[in-house]
Amino acid sequence: MIVNKKNIEDLSKNLSELDEIKGRSLWYDARQRFFNNKAAV
Repeated sequence: MIVNKKNIEDLSKNLSELDEIKGRSLWYDARQRFFNNKAAV
């Protein structure tokens, strides 16, 4: 794969324009994993 400077600059510009990603709480993540685990339910 050839990476040129223009692609890197475009990617960095796009990443800087993104809003901050909203995270999930540890409780929400654990609850989702628990309910998706068929052996635990």
